[in-house]
This record gives sequence, structure tokens and C-alpha cells, in this order.
Amino acid sequence: MIQGKKLVGTPRYASLATHMGCEQARRDDVEVIGNTIIHLYKGSLPWENDFDGANKHEEYANIARKVKETPLEKLCKGCPP
Repeated sequence: MIQGKKLVGTPRYASLATHMGCEQARRDDVEVIGNTIIHLYKGSLPWENDFDGANKHEEYANIARKVKETPLEKLCKGCPP
């Protein structure tokens, strides 16, 4: 696995591995699709309000921290099974 990659894509939907600088793979596509579907269903994602920072690096770090801290149960709460 290659690390140290820059974020590619929309930070709101990006996978945790992408936020952590890992090379993207198909698993990340599945996670992005899940994040997108949850956003469309619920209207927002838990980390949407963490876009504040002095620069893009800080903003992305804030989002990555929140993505990492959000358990799947909380992310999917209120969604159909």
C-alpha cells in the first residue's frame, strides 16, 4: 500500500483511507458510495460541520479526525437496514 498521497475527490464523501493518505482502491469507492447514499438519505454527514481550519490541510485533518471517530452505528442511525 502506498501512503503519503494527496486527497483526491470531495472531502465530504472521501473514505477514511483516502483522508489518511493511502492510495485509493475499490474499497474506497464502496465507502464513498455509502457516504453519498447516507448523505442523500439523511441530508448530511456527521463531519460536515468540521470544514473550518486555517488552511485546506487543517480542514482535511479535522474532517479525517471526525470520520475516524464516527462509529458506523452512529453514521447509519436512522437509515433503513
